[in-house]
Amino acid sequence: MIENVQKGVDAQVTEGFKTMPNLYAQRGSAGTAIGNVESQVAGSVGYIGRFAGVVHLYSPQTFARRMTSAMLNLADHAIEANERANERVNDVIGGLSNRVVGHIKSQISDRGMPCVPTLHRAR
Repeated sequence: MIENVQKGVDAQVTEGFKTMPNLYAQRGSAGTAIGNVESQVAGSVGYIGRFAGVVHLYSPQTFARRMTSAMLNLADHAIEANERANERVNDVIGGLSNRVVGHIKSQISDRGMPCVPTLHRAR
């Protein structure tokens, strides 16, 4: 079952990136930095029921801004480091996190173990 959940997470992240031109997702090991060390944006959404868990999605701040620009069809420079831009970035990461957990929730519920998602949090 755990392997199916992991495959579901990978598939949903990859699918989510198909809507973002010139961007792609790559799985990294939990707790390891990829590339340069910089501020991270993290989305965290859980699901509870007979089967429970939490999905954490991390992205370097620069890449999270690029994702946000792509999702909102804005020029890269339009998402500057300011409070309003940070809200948009958090919304995009939170939305991607929700999409992934929604897919997992559906897979688990379809196997007779109903569960519900928790609230998302992006920082």
